[in-house]
Amino acid sequence: MAMSEKAKKYLKEIKGAKTIPELKDVEIAIKRDGILAWAEFTKLNEAVEEKKVALRKKKQETSLQEILFWAYKKESDKLLKMMDEGADKDAIQMQVQRYDSIGQIIAEADLEDEYEV
Repeated sequence: MAMSEKAKKYLKEIKGAKTIPELKDVEIAIKRDGILAWAEFTKLNEAVEEKKVALRKKKQETSLQEILFWAYKKESDKLLKMMDEGADKDAIQMQVQRYDSIGQIIAEADLEDEYEV
């Protein structure tokens, strides 16, 4: 069965939603719409659920990337400060290892371009 123009419009809005609240607005409009056929309604609700999962996953990934970025920056700043202050060689070496370990995590996550490592 081909989708109605209204269902196609809703599907386009679902795919274009950038945030959960934006998606919720579309979901509410779909549920209030009394014209949709049951098959269309079901398909649109499945699309909404899939988009919710995708948006949540993206939000979690972004949060993890931010945590990683700030940890990398903190270790980098600390290393530079230690070098500027003339800290002892062993302390600097330990800091280099901390800094390198975060760099390794970034590399393993294929985020080098993101952080210019």
